[in-house]
Amino acid sequence: MASPQRILVLGASFGGGDWPPLAAVTVGLHQAGHAVQCFGDPAIAQEFASAGIAVEVVRAEATLAPEAFGPLPLRVWAEACLPAVCALASDFRPQVVVSQLFTSELARLTKAACGVRWCCINPAYYFGPDSLRPFEADFAEPWQPKKELRQAIGEADLVLHATDALFDPPPPSFPRHHH
Repeated sequence: MASPQRILVLGASFGGGDWPPLAAVTVGLHQAGHAVQCFGDPAIAQEFASAGIAVEVVRAEATLAPEAFGPLPLRVWAEACLPAVCALASDFRPQVVVSQLFTSELARLTKAACGVRWCCINPAYYFGPDSLRPFEADFAEPWQPKKELRQAIGEADLVLHATDALFDPPPPSFPRHHH
């Protein structure tokens, strides 16, 4: 194994199926000997407690609830959480930030503010450039964060898609930093 890394994980249990792939990667990194610190909501803290992963819990008033934030819920939430995450990053000094799709805007802002590399775990199909599946197919009105998510993901250093080429064929021009 390469030398252990310090990894800051940004998680939110909102959205149900969005965060289990992030949880699997987080537990795997922890079990592989990496120092993992998580910033997440109380549900994530409870899930990671049995694995011995440290979680800095999001303030109750900043818990991700997109219906409460208007047209750009992920951006508003990310901006509210950024000072706490930057303070955590300053203390923990991570080499990489790992996020799920719904925390991608927070990870994007953290990358810019703290100068740390970012890996995004996409819980589903590929939706980047030349995607064979329309992004709108999985995000119903009134909340369609397509522009917000695509912009954020576009700045990730690495994107891991929790899908399989058998069911989700990659486009002919699959970006080199997407796997």
